[in-house]
Amino acid sequence: MPLYEYHCESCKHSFEELLNVSKRNEPLKTPCPECGEDKVKRGISVPITGADATITLDKMCPGFTKKMEQISNSPVVGRQGKKNIMASANMKPHGHLRPN
Repeated sequence: MPLYEYHCESCKHSFEELLNVSKRNEPLKTPCPECGEDKVKRGISVPITGADATITLDKMCPGFTKKMEQISNSPVVGRQGKKNIMASANMKPHGHLRPN
């Protein structure tokens, strides 16, 4: 079952609801848990799976590593530039991008 994100148009509160896919186009019958208003719009849905939940730059931006390799192979990029580009392509997310 996907997790759907909802936003209240009254108080701007965001919350999530776990719903059957068959109900994805139905209006949400649950009011905003913050203000109780029914002015709720659906946002982005996130599938819940037991698969790989790690975050990498390539997963966040598909093709990132390949694009970095293309840039590093450019004739205008020097040796140190190539080293820096490839180091950034292999970085682990940190700060707000780090998985909980």
